[in-house]
Parts: sequence; C-alpha cells; structure tokens
Amino acid sequence: MKQARLFFTGILLPIDYVMLLAAAITTYVLRLTLSTLRPVITPIPLSNYLHIVVVVAAGWILLFAINGLYSMSRRRLRDEVAKVVFGCATGFVAVLLWLVFTQDAFQSRFILLGTFLLAIIYVGIGRLVVRGLERFTFAQGIGVTYLALIGPEKTRSSF
Repeated sequence: MKQARLFFTGILLPIDYVMLLAAAITTYVLRLTLSTLRPVITPIPLSNYLHIVVVVAAGWILLFAINGLYSMSRRRLRDEVAKVVFGCATGFVAVLLWLVFTQDAFQSRFILLGTFLLAIIYVGIGRLVVRGLERFTFAQGIGVTYLALIGPEKTRSSF
C-alpha cells in the first residue's frame, strides 16, 4: 500500500505542473479571445509568456511542496481542496510580491487573476482525477496489501 501511495503522490507533482501550465495558457487564450470587449493594448508574445510561465509554475510547485501538498498522509477531500486553494493563493501572492519588488509592469491584470482562479480549478480537478484513479485501483485490488491477523478472537477484533 505504501508503494501505491508513493506512486500516486509522485504523479501529483507532474500533474500539478501541467495543470498550472494549462491554467496559464487557457487564461492567455481567453484574454486574446475577449479582446473584443476590452482591446489588448500591449500584447505579450506567446513565446515570452511561456518562458515566464514555465519558471513561475516551477516556483508554484515548490510552494506547493512547502505547503505540504505532496505529503504521504491521507487527507479528506475538504482538507485537500483547502490546501490547493492555500497553495495557489501563496503562489499568487509570491508573483504579486515579485512584480512589486522588481517594479516590473505586467501588462495584463486579467491574466494574473485568471491564472490564479483557473489554477485552483485545474489543480483541484487534477487531484480529483488522481484520487479517483487511486480509489479505483484499490477497489480492483491493485496496490492493496493484504494482512492476516493471527491470534485469539478477542485480540483480532480490536483491529
């Protein structure tokens, strides 16, 4: 069971990273498609944006690890969602602090806020899929450790 839990915890890291990238790219595309409502004054080239996003997403993963999102302990769904929201909020605040201290004028506030909100949704969905896959494999008997308790009935019933 520990090997299976280690596997499912291990695949959370690349899935979270891909979900963060997907959230950023979705927000970028959404901003360009909504340009009819409010025109894009200074567009960010996609290649420049992707260079920034790859580094920022790696930083978010580091913050996720610091916040305990990759611990091996079992959590309830509510606790998992709370940790995802807190981890994404920490990453968002880190990006805002970076923008303030470097005095870098990021052109789109919509991209910042949209990526934050979509990151919560996408990372949450990714974790739900992994949790569902984990439960499915355990229900099928894959990764389950069977245990035989030997001893008097009185002792066995306490387990």
